[in-house]
Amino acid sequence: MHTMSRPRRSVVATAFHSLVWVMAAVATGVHPPLRAAAPHKDNPDGSRPNILLILADDLGYGDVGCYNPASKVPTPHLDRLAREGMRFTDAHSPSTVCTPTRYSLLTGRMAFRTGYRGVFVGVGGPCLIEPGRLTLPQMLRDQGYATALIGKWHVGLTFLDRDGNRITRGGVEGVELIDHTRPIPDAPVHRGFDRFFGTACCPTTDFLYAYIDGDRIPVPPETPLDKTRLPQHAYSRDNRPGLVAPDFDLERVDQVFLEKSREFLAAHVRRSPDQPFFLLHSAQAVHLPSFPADEFKGRTDAGPHGDFIFEFDHIVGELLGTLERLGVADNTLVIVTSDNGPETTSVIHMRADHAHDGARPWRGMKRDQWEGGHRVPFIARWPGRIPAASESDETICLTDVMATCAAFAGATLPDDAAEDSFDVSGVLLGRTNGAPVREFTLHQTISLALAIRQGPWKYLDHRGSGGNNYGRGELQSFALPDTAPGAPGQLYNLAHDPGETRNLYFAHPEIAADLKARLEGAKASGRTAPLRRPSPTAAITAPGGPLKVFVLAGQSNMEGQGMIAADPKRNGGQGSLEFLVGNPATAPVFAHLRDPAGDWRVRDDVWIHYLDRKGPLTVGYGARSDRIGPELGFGNVVGDRLGERVLLIKLAWGGKSLAVDFRPPGAGGETGPFYRTLIGETKRLLADPGTEFPELRGAQAELVGFGWHQGWNDRVNQQFNDAYETNLAHFIRDVRRDLGAPGLPFVIAETGMSGHAETHPRALSLMRAQAAVAAYPEFARNVGFVGTKDFFRAKEISPSGQAYHWNSNAETYYLIGDAMGRAMLELLDLPRSKPALTRPAPDA
Repeated sequence: MHTMSRPRRSVVATAFHSLVWVMAAVATGVHPPLRAAAPHKDNPDGSRPNILLILADDLGYGDVGCYNPASKVPTPHLDRLAREGMRFTDAHSPSTVCTPTRYSLLTGRMAFRTGYRGVFVGVGGPCLIEPGRLTLPQMLRDQGYATALIGKWHVGLTFLDRDGNRITRGGVEGVELIDHTRPIPDAPVHRGFDRFFGTACCPTTDFLYAYIDGDRIPVPPETPLDKTRLPQHAYSRDNRPGLVAPDFDLERVDQVFLEKSREFLAAHVRRSPDQPFFLLHSAQAVHLPSFPADEFKGRTDAGPHGDFIFEFDHIVGELLGTLERLGVADNTLVIVTSDNGPETTSVIHMRADHAHDGARPWRGMKRDQWEGGHRVPFIARWPGRIPAASESDETICLTDVMATCAAFAGATLPDDAAEDSFDVSGVLLGRTNGAPVREFTLHQTISLALAIRQGPWKYLDHRGSGGNNYGRGELQSFALPDTAPGAPGQLYNLAHDPGETRNLYFAHPEIAADLKARLEGAKASGRTAPLRRPSPTAAITAPGGPLKVFVLAGQSNMEGQGMIAADPKRNGGQGSLEFLVGNPATAPVFAHLRDPAGDWRVRDDVWIHYLDRKGPLTVGYGARSDRIGPELGFGNVVGDRLGERVLLIKLAWGGKSLAVDFRPPGAGGETGPFYRTLIGETKRLLADPGTEFPELRGAQAELVGFGWHQGWNDRVNQQFNDAYETNLAHFIRDVRRDLGAPGLPFVIAETGMSGHAETHPRALSLMRAQAAVAAYPEFARNVGFVGTKDFFRAKEISPSGQAYHWNSNAETYYLIGDAMGRAMLELLDLPRSKPALTRPAPDA
């Protein structure tokens, strides 16, 4: 039932906000376009709430005063939030441990469906969230929200070593291998968050004690953890050995997270008051070790862990206060919950030392399938919309956050996303018809043991707790008698036996069998949520006018190192774009890059998205903003000829091989992380280019070509070199398959770094392999090859002597892109509009 006070009158929506700092970070991979739904019936004016989701770590149901009158820890801010909003008494984390719960919260899908068992530590990865999966933040981002995550991630990350290879070693050794100059390719900013500041795993328990900002660690860890300098008590013994960054104070992590969240909110209101935000504040508290900051030590009569719970409550109060000071509290949906039940150590010692029970009134704790392991606090407030001082006994799961936020944001989820997420917006607004939202709810443990709940009945498809061992150690005293010896599972009626003390498996075999069958059906079907609408297949389009899309992919030379500015100290500025435009010998070829005012031309018909940069095509989209790459020549050629709007999706990273980093699935072995990112990013941008380019909102996106310029990192490795031809052929086939584009025109630009003078056997072998693939009969008339030897310019007429980056010669990069564009037009059966750009090397 639901008990509610009379809702206060509606409050006029106040200003929305947006993200500053790193706006255009790469988001999630493939996901189908979201259909804009009608405004929620509670928002006839079309307004959407800001969303602040505060996720505690290991906060138990009995740790919060409004859930446990016998609690020995004051939680005034959480209690106030409950008075001003709705308190759920039957809310559940999807899992009894961190990693799977966070995956499920962020995707709306139960994590057991991935097959991953356990939790991540140290440099563990790759990211459990698949590149092609729609996430909660990406869904909101697609609806116009700015998105930020501050705090703990713990869904896996890929860290790279100095050779650009994924680190697979664990422990301190793995941390020592990190190349901190390389970005993390599957960070939260690649899964839907515009902004991320936090840690890879549990902040104060892990081998890697350092903050991540965006997709890099700005202050690397360098000092071994000295445990003797940390507090010593019953709740402080969880630290793994590791390396610590100079700015990482284990006793102030939560205060750092708080400050970063407050900075985000304040900057948001100041800079973009008309955009809604989604902020996930993912706290360290109250995961062990219990290290409250100095100002919270001794603030309760419940010891260090009690002080830590009190600090978390204070953080909630500070974030609520920030919303109020900024004038946005009335149009912000605030949710506070926890990722699972309380840790065994804290429960055991808090019960013995302070008569406080973080799991009260339930059996079990973190890791257990019994209620204490996954029944969690869940409090929601949206002033004027969610009835104040209300309570709900609706059974909900944290997977439901995604569908519920979609309803409030005006999005309709596709069927291949959020498969276990139910919309509980009607419950929150006090508008229910009496029928439960969920027919049943699934639960899982760290070992992938499963359970199912329907009404008062709960079936555990395993013996024992599913997590902790109650047959030995300190937990032995909490073991209960087995009331159904020999039963392969457990059946409880929570209405009559909330403590799960009597296993009714043999007493009600028909109910156990029915729930077992439903559980198996939910596993086999891949979903529990009802179907919403058909999902798009390979034809990826958005409504509106035509938009021709080309992908330009590869490694450092596709990134582009052609220098723009002329430096007189470097060969008189020769080879730079400024020199080429101003030099009489080259001006006829390159003068069109200047506009009548003498500025660099900015096209209004060609756009480019290059990782963290996006906009109309002009100079400055090379590896750095002072460089160009092949995109400039390519974009001008296809833009001039097509007569339609063009979008270039440039996906290139330095130091990457086809054998490992871009390794296609068809080559066998582990698919390369940058292959996955390439496919995911391409599909994301094709699905709705308007999410990144307001000018293209509503455009029909058509993928029409793919350009590839890569090979150096396979050239320098004999094993990689030998496999290059086979890998490239698989790459073309797999890209076409995964993008749903059979016969997609594909242009290969040769890796001819030293021009016609090249003699190195591996270099010649790689160039032959690239040309050979283009000559395969299966690729006739849909794969083109561009020789690049003619575009080589010696270091004496180039801005630098970096031969492996074409001596930084802007002319070389432009000519490569120009030639790729012309080859692409031929594959599209479009005649060239003017002859190819060729000329002798300019005089010194």
